[in-house]
Amino acid sequence: MKNKKMTKILAIMVVIMCVAMCTNSTNIQGQSNDEIGISCQNINYVINKKVYTQDYGYFNCNIEYPEINGINPKFQSQWDETIKYDIMESAKSFEEYVIQMRKNMPEENIMGSLSIIFEVTTQDSDKISIIVKSLGCLSDTRRGVNIRSYNIDLKTGKSIKLSEVIDTQEYAAKIVVDKNYKIITDDEFNEQQDEQLISEYKNLISDCYSDNIKYIKEYLDDPQTDFYYKNNKLVICIYTGYTIGHYFRIIVG
Repeated sequence: MKNKKMTKILAIMVVIMCVAMCTNSTNIQGQSNDEIGISCQNINYVINKKVYTQDYGYFNCNIEYPEINGINPKFQSQWDETIKYDIMESAKSFEEYVIQMRKNMPEENIMGSLSIIFEVTTQDSDKISIIVKSLGCLSDTRRGVNIRSYNIDLKTGKSIKLSEVIDTQEYAAKIVVDKNYKIITDDEFNEQQDEQLISEYKNLISDCYSDNIKYIKEYLDDPQTDFYYKNNKLVICIYTGYTIGHYFRIIVG
């Protein structure tokens, strides 16, 4: 039973990540650039914000994505291209989803919209943490809120994996057995998470993983698990089903 529940959650996670963002770079109508980031001494690079907009009438999209300037050129372009590609490909997937829904239900005159924003949560001489959030809607009904993280080791140029920076066995025990974690309730899309929703999140962990920590450990060990650094704290994203929201974020300890 536990394995079925775990499989269901991971399957939902994959669907959300594939569907919940939007646009094709060849269909761009507008663009602007701004410097964005965290004020920090002893760094010699900047992170710029690029903004794209698109409006087809039946579908509109507002996209932000970061462009890093000043880090090691051996991997600077690689990261810029990777993040932009991920956003544009997932954007394209959501656009195709809207088109398919319009074909399936022409009488509904379905309209689609997508908003993608990003935040630089950590910017220092050793690493960069960036989170990209998307909100996809069909005719003003929310269809997916997704978060994706990028944690860059500035010395090696490699992606930092969660299992490399924490003891996943210890963290799994703190989450499942000790309940020693805090749920973050702020949301960039103005969705305040009330006490009832927080309680449902906690019950989800208990229901799916019970007292057996190996399943949550497997989740933490997964190299695709999203997390980020903010204010010197490690924030872990836990994905859920549609019934109570697509993900929640926790700080352990």
